[in-house]
Amino acid sequence: MGADADILLDWMTSAAPSEMNFKVSDDLCRANIATFVYHGC
Repeated sequence: MGADADILLDWMTSAAPSEMNFKVSDDLCRANIATFVYHGC
């Protein structure tokens, strides 16, 4: 799929439990993590 797993794992391990939800952002698009839910990329 081309997603950058290292970036995703870094975000997850550095986030507090209350921060574990992702919003549409340029960071998600650049890391190829955005899914069909995120139509903005």
